[in-house]
Amino acid sequence: MKLKGDYKMLFIGVLLGVLVTLVMGQSLGGAGKADFGIAVENDGYAVVEGHDGTMYVITPQTGRAEIVENRDGPYRGSALNLNQRIRRERERD
Repeated sequence: MKLKGDYKMLFIGVLLGVLVTLVMGQSLGGAGKADFGIAVENDGYAVVEGHDGTMYVITPQTGRAEIVENRDGPYRGSALNLNQRIRRERERD
């Protein structure tokens, strides 16, 4: 069985794929670099987890984000990070 390649159609297909990807707004960066929005009432707050596990409280009135701190335990006074326990367990291994 002999395959006959049509390079012109292959080139057009690849070019069309790249064009569709660009039109859809896709990027190589992934979700980590995407913009996002949070719906919060004017007098409310939003609790958000950063990409590294750090927790923030966002105040819409001021447009500021404040780091949530641990009040007790071994991490007292440091930023609340949901990944700390995972890191600590990996360091033991």
